[in-house]
Amino acid sequence: MLNPSQQQAVDFDGRHLLIIAGPGTGKTHTLTHRIERLASGLSADQAVLAITFTNKAAGELQERLASLNVSAENLTAGTFHRFCLQVLRDHCGQAGLPQDFRVAAPEEIRPLLAARWPELTHSKLNARLSDISRWKACDAIGEEPGTDVHEYDEVLSGEGWLDYDDLLWRVWRLWQDQPEVLAGYQRRYAH
Repeated sequence: MLNPSQQQAVDFDGRHLLIIAGPGTGKTHTLTHRIERLASGLSADQAVLAITFTNKAAGELQERLASLNVSAENLTAGTFHRFCLQVLRDHCGQAGLPQDFRVAAPEEIRPLLAARWPELTHSKLNARLSDISRWKACDAIGEEPGTDVHEYDEVLSGEGWLDYDDLLWRVWRLWQDQPEVLAGYQRRYAH
């Protein structure tokens, strides 16, 4: 059951909707009903894209949508990282990645970097990794990467690896460099 404010959000016909509410007030409940409504009006070649930050939230959203019988054909629901991983799998050649690339966990990457930069203490290696992550998050402002970023990327690419930041950064880069790829996603995801 939806309250009047929730029903108003579900029925909203504009392009952008912001729901501001505290914990436990029914935001996910409202969102799932809105997605159900949007998905029911789509053609077979269109879908709703529902992206969350955490696996827990994505799982909860998927469970609730399944209970409402929202067709999986009209829905992609998951985390930012999972969605970006799928984009890169679908367009690895255009993104300059090997077909068999994989996402490496930080604990796999660290020993290779410690060997590459033996002069760094544990805390200095952590600081360098934070700087690299920050650069990847801010590349959109056009700052050129430093030597550390290039060396880090060489280590990962030598293994056929990406890190979690790369998933987001590489998709952003792909869409900047290949606008036709972005246009395909914009056509596919009506909402």
